[in-house]
Amino acid sequence: MISPLAAEPRLAFLRTGPASGIITLDARAVAEIADLELRNVRFHAGGAALAGVDAGIPLYWRQYHHHEDPERSARGEARVEDIDTGEALLRLRCHGSTASGAARSMTDLVVEAFADGRIEYHLFAALEIAPGAEWRVTPHPQHGELEFLNLWPSGVFLPGGDERKRYDACVVVRGDTVTRIPHTHLESADKHDIRLLPGDVFCYLLEADNPAVQILDGAEISAGLCAYMWDAHFAVRLCHGAEDVLLRSPRRITAAVRLFSIDVERARELAAAAEDDPAAGNDGAPIYVHGVNSFAETIASIDGDAADVWPWSHETTDSAHARGDVDRAEGHADDSSLRIVHQEATVSRWVATTLGPAYGDPPFVDGARYRLSAWVRADAVNGAARIALRVHREGAEDLFDVHTYEVFGSETQLDGTTPWTRLVVETPAISPPPDRVHLLLELEGSGICRFDDVLFEQEHRA
Repeated sequence: MISPLAAEPRLAFLRTGPASGIITLDARAVAEIADLELRNVRFHAGGAALAGVDAGIPLYWRQYHHHEDPERSARGEARVEDIDTGEALLRLRCHGSTASGAARSMTDLVVEAFADGRIEYHLFAALEIAPGAEWRVTPHPQHGELEFLNLWPSGVFLPGGDERKRYDACVVVRGDTVTRIPHTHLESADKHDIRLLPGDVFCYLLEADNPAVQILDGAEISAGLCAYMWDAHFAVRLCHGAEDVLLRSPRRITAAVRLFSIDVERARELAAAAEDDPAAGNDGAPIYVHGVNSFAETIASIDGDAADVWPWSHETTDSAHARGDVDRAEGHADDSSLRIVHQEATVSRWVATTLGPAYGDPPFVDGARYRLSAWVRADAVNGAARIALRVHREGAEDLFDVHTYEVFGSETQLDGTTPWTRLVVETPAISPPPDRVHLLLELEGSGICRFDDVLFEQEHRA
């Protein structure tokens, strides 16, 4: 690290509220803190903001699971205090707590300005359980449990409009090994539980300036890359099974990271050295198409950018007995279909969530009815094979909890062994209009079922 060089104070913090203010370099804004979130972060004097633009970088600890719950996010009682200001270094201390005060967050933000115009940000985060208190932590195997950093570079995900998406991949640098994570919307294995040790670097590629995170300190750091909008989550992993973990005082958890940028020359070197994770499992994923979904194409066979397509995903809480795949030997009108295999009685489904303005489509129409149809075949099913629409309306609560959505299921359900049968589900007029509509192809029980020629339709009826 180059030592900061400055003959006189250059960095300053102009407070605008108890947990807000503007960070300036030579009286010019280089970042902001807004309600305990780092916003509009620049890594070069006079440069463009590369992070914290569309969504702020939390300067507090939170659980990944249901982090909107004030008891799971240490954002309450927020305040920022000046610790050290002057010359080319600024240190601020960010305080927060959960609603009950059981968990207390303290993050030191250290900003450094260098003689060549570079700016770096160091986060030293500590979480403590208050005396006599306890805090329940819920497992999240993909992204870790206790999140201390979330990074979403500007322009990396653009759900609408004609602007080009920035950054086509992330890379993880571990010594001489560079692993590439392509930006696709698939929940692939390379995006989950990315273990990081002190010294490892996670960065976005490949633009003129590329945001990066280096782990400085911390035990069992697990990162995860969101398949929806490619923001990166960094967390401390506490749970090693399906059970919650109860933290009791005295307990203190720490982590430290460096936020900086990589120039285009170094980024090209990393891109040339990077190799994809062979276990990622990207190529065979089925993709959603507007119109009839015949499942003949996968992300590997399409023409165009893989970052522009959205997948069908298989959901289950019982991976030991449930499997979902693309059957390339049998379909309704061709030789492809989506298949679910249950070795024992359980529930799983194929899901398409890729509809509406959040995914670049026009808004849903107020008062419209929605129809889902599919050809379905059951083989030795002891239970029910069915289809359904899952709907969340504008203005309704719990957008991120699908258990609160309205579900409209097909009246016809298949069991036993059947030939290909067309199932249909249609909603009543939906008002207020939806902001999310999910397509569900589901098997409850045991056996095998296949789904093919799936069609979603929206009809506006005044």
